[in-house]
This record gives sequence, C-alpha cells and structure tokens, in this order.
Amino acid sequence: AAQAQGLAARSEALNAAEVTLRMLRTFENMEHDQQGYATTNALQAVIDGLQALPGRKTIVLFSEGVSIPPNVQQHYRSVIHSANRANVAIYTMDAAGLRAQSSDARARDELQAAGEARVRTLGREESSGMLTRSMERTEDLLRSHPRQSLGQLAAETGGFFIENTNDASGAFRQIGQDMRFHYVLGYAPTNAHYNGHFRAVQVKVKRPGVEVFSRKGYFGVKPGAAAPLLEYEAP
Repeated sequence: AAQAQGLAARSEALNAAEVTLRMLRTFENMEHDQQGYATTNALQAVIDGLQALPGRKTIVLFSEGVSIPPNVQQHYRSVIHSANRANVAIYTMDAAGLRAQSSDARARDELQAAGEARVRTLGREESSGMLTRSMERTEDLLRSHPRQSLGQLAAETGGFFIENTNDASGAFRQIGQDMRFHYVLGYAPTNAHYNGHFRAVQVKVKRPGVEVFSRKGYFGVKPGAAAPLLEYEAP
C-alpha cells in the first residue's frame, strides 16, 4: 500500500511539473511573439510616416536581433514590402558591437546539444516530442540571429548590415556615403497581371570589384494598395 501511495504521489508530481512546463513554454512563445510585434509595428509606423515625403528615405535600426517566430514572419515581410513601396532604405546595425562570443557559436552549441539529447532519448516514448521542441528552439534561435533578421531587413530594402564593430562613427560614415552617392533606376514591368506574387529583381554591373546594394524585388499588387499588406493577402 505504501509503495502504491508513493507511485501515485510521484505520478502526481510529474503531472504538476508537466503542467508548469507547458505554461512556461506557452509564456515564452507569447513573449517572443510580442518582442517581434513590438519591433515590426514600430518600423511599420515609421515607414508610414515617411511615405508621403519625396525621394529616398533612410531608417537606421540599432538592434541585437529581431525576434521572428512563425507568427511574426508575415508582419516582418510586410514591413519589407511597405519600405520598398515607400522608397525607404533600412540600414541595420548590431547594437551589441564587437561580440566577445560569436552568436554563431551559440547556435552551433544549441544544435549539438539537440543532437546529443536525441541520441540519449532514442527508443523512449517522449523522444519525438523532445526532438520537435529542440528543433523549434534552434530554428527560433537561427531566425533571431542578427545576421539573419537584421541582414535580411537591410538587404531586401537596399541598405546594408553593419556588425562586429564598436566604431559607430565609421558605420555612419558608410551610411552617409551610401545616402549621398547612389543611382536611381526605374523600369515599367511588362507583366500587368497583378497576382500578388513576389517578383524578384536583380541589379548587375559590368565593372569588376563592385558590390551592389539594391532591393530584391516586390509584390505584384496595384499601386495604392492598402498598407500594411501581409504576404498572404497580396494575391
């Protein structure tokens, strides 16, 4: 009887721990979503404010990385779309400066830990769930990596990403030069079918040793479409 009571108490404790763990995971996911929405909504507001001004506009974003969980990805793409339609170039800078420890190393360690955990739990019932959670955690870490989140934001709006430096003045000199010396190119697309699909654009130059920063494309929607426009709404 005592053994049965002990097993029942242990089962009850495990259930309570599982409930607490689920609560913590849910809160963490919601917290990541809110962090991502806070950044994307702020950028969207700034872009909307600059939209009416003529010419090329510039935003400089200081951040240690933007949280882009699955629920925020559509808003993140919408910010890029809105920036391109408003003629706004976004330059991003890793606010952590010169990092003592590479975030690449952190991602590598997370992947290695997930693999080791998978090996330890092979054959156990909870193995699949643990592997899925580890993969989700690693994917979220990679998406919020400064080079991924900030780099994509800059590259797809015609700016560039500055990392691994504590020299803010040098970074602003680079941005200032790019703002003052640039070419404005335009073309009329022959495809008049506005299906909302993404149309890639690539700018090439014949001069050797030159790196081109330009927008990567646009959504095929009619001018004057309501903003912000989510990617799945474009068609």
